Amino acid sequence: MESNDIFYSKDVILMRKNPPFDLQFVYITYILEFLYKNDVLIINNPKSLRDYNEKISTLSFKYAPKTLITCKKQSIYLFQEEVGDIILKPLNNMGGASVFYLKKNDVNTSVIIDNLTNYQNNFCMIQEYIADIIHGDRRIIIINGIPIPRCLVRIPIDGEIRGNLAAGAIYEIQNLRKIDYDIISKINITSPTGVREIESAYPISISSILLDNIENILNKKHFKEISIFNKI
Repeated sequence: MESNDIFYSKDVILMRKNPPFDLQFVYITYILEFLYKNDVLIINNPKSLRDYNEKISTLSFKYAPKTLITCKKQSIYLFQEEVGDIILKPLNNMGGASVFYLKKNDVNTSVIIDNLTNYQNNFCMIQEYIADIIHGDRRIIIINGIPIPRCLVRIPIDGEIRGNLAAGAIYEIQNLRKIDYDIISKINITSPTGVREIESAYPISISSILLDNIENILNKKHFKEISIFNKI
């Protein structure tokens, strides 16, 4: 970003940078927020990208899986004693990286916790394992508050519990169900995905819907009213 004039001359900037959520990511949001305050539309809002951790945010959802955020080994043991099998994952990564499935009394439990928390120094997310993951998780694309009627269903391959395409999962495109509005495991505003897969399977242009919304917002000059994200 060597020339500020280049960016001040833009009407809109789409920000979609894959995690990890690190200092470089934070610095980018500072720059984009400055432009946002000077009438450049940024999607998604850079302050939201910085402040809204898509994993920690699930604590506010009533129907999310039972969740614990901690760096303490004993707290993880107690949580596992309560809920049974658990999933452990870092708070700042993507694509199934460093996601672990632990059964009760797994001999690797201690070393996995040590590695993931850097010996009880780094927070991580621990969630109750939902066995229905074998049928896939559902990525729902929402643009400006309106869900796209088709969703990306990511299905783990045999021998895997991760539904990430980057981890080898397969996918299907399905219609939304009523229950999809109730159960949430994560909201992804950082790097929403599934657009190409849905567009390749059905005669729907999600890209056009997004661009039409952007044009409408620019015409109205209501810069704080548009977003695109995945509900998972």
